[in-house]
Amino acid sequence: MKQSEEFNVGLLFQKEEFSLEEIIGFKNVVYKSLKERNRFKKELESFDENKPKHLSSSSKAIIRKGIGYWILNDITRAVKLLEEGRAGKEAKYFLALCYLETEKPSQAHDLFKELYQNDPDELLIATVYIESKIKAGEIDEAFNVLQKIKAKKNFRHNADIYFLSGLCLDYSGAYQEAGTEYQNALRINAEHQPSLFRMAYNAQLNGQDEEALELYQNLARLKPVYVNPMINLGLMYEDKGLSDQAIKCYERVLEYQPTHSRSLLYLKDASAAQSMFYDEEQKRRELRMSQILNTPLSDFQLSVRSRSCMNKLKVQTLGDLTRWTESRLLKAENFGMTSLAEVKELLARHSLTLAHEEIESAAQIKKIILAEGSTSDLRNKTIGEFEWSARVKGCLNKMKVATVGDLTKYSEPELLHMKNFGQTSLNEIKQKLALMGLSLKPGE
Repeated sequence: MKQSEEFNVGLLFQKEEFSLEEIIGFKNVVYKSLKERNRFKKELESFDENKPKHLSSSSKAIIRKGIGYWILNDITRAVKLLEEGRAGKEAKYFLALCYLETEKPSQAHDLFKELYQNDPDELLIATVYIESKIKAGEIDEAFNVLQKIKAKKNFRHNADIYFLSGLCLDYSGAYQEAGTEYQNALRINAEHQPSLFRMAYNAQLNGQDEEALELYQNLARLKPVYVNPMINLGLMYEDKGLSDQAIKCYERVLEYQPTHSRSLLYLKDASAAQSMFYDEEQKRRELRMSQILNTPLSDFQLSVRSRSCMNKLKVQTLGDLTRWTESRLLKAENFGMTSLAEVKELLARHSLTLAHEEIESAAQIKKIILAEGSTSDLRNKTIGEFEWSARVKGCLNKMKVATVGDLTKYSEPELLHMKNFGQTSLNEIKQKLALMGLSLKPGE
């Protein structure tokens, strides 16, 4: 079905057989406009009363209705119906997609594996099967399946194949090589949303905020709406103090997914921020950050290996995890680059990062203190003589903080009020100053 053809939103409920490509085409067209989405929603709501005869006496009716809810991004209802009528290719495929979208890669993987074994030449199945393997932590196996698909001439020049190759590299810690593969995907399809998102996401992780912002803005112009970029863009606008633009991002997500929990929370916060004084805004940020940091890791879907490592390390919450650096985690037994990529991605979804790697050890700084004679002499050291993350360094330059002494004249609230300066940056500065025997100015 070509999207340029006149689209009958009721067709999904009238026609007996569809290919997977046709059904995905329905979703793309439905999300081209709110008018089409609302028409489709009305058709779905009246489905039980107007059920066609060829669907009335089989599980096809249940499956087709479940697919309808998947199209509307009502994943809870979709899963319930698709699990009830899960026999058949259609049901298993879209149920597995629901599992993948709700961070249940292991359950998705089992269904995609069965579908792939039955039809290894179906590209839509093969690509999501690989993605589920990657997200389940089976990187080597995903790469092997990917190589088999690449060997087939009809798949070689497909943007999804290059994207998955990049994702394998991403989860293996080879970020630069991953970026090259995403660029290859964009040469084939300049609007390939998954590749644009990973590039934006990686740029944001590396402190390249302007590049990330531009990529997120490009994604925001595309249809259908891609939820994660819109939320990340909204959060970046909030960091810049642009509440109006942040609100538009969250509202756009909610136009198409009215029950999307994160967007509802962020919209409420961003709207409240417009009418708050600074101290109230600061309390709001601290409360939200506290809620996020205290979220148990058991609330999230992690691979068996990563979860086992977290349990051994007694890491129980997101806040516990942010106190670990990459190097410390990688020293843990059975914790490798795949697990590292997984926990970094989990933290990034909540605008968090692992602890900053300290270049100077406590012993090194003690040597500096001895050489200078006292901690007071450290105050005269320039900021450039110490190692900082890209984001902290950029903020300190904008604030024209030249020396360590200049930095100690700021309080925590004053720093957190700066644009693009969050709790992670504050923790980095406090840790560094503590090693020097110094601290920030007490808050008022």
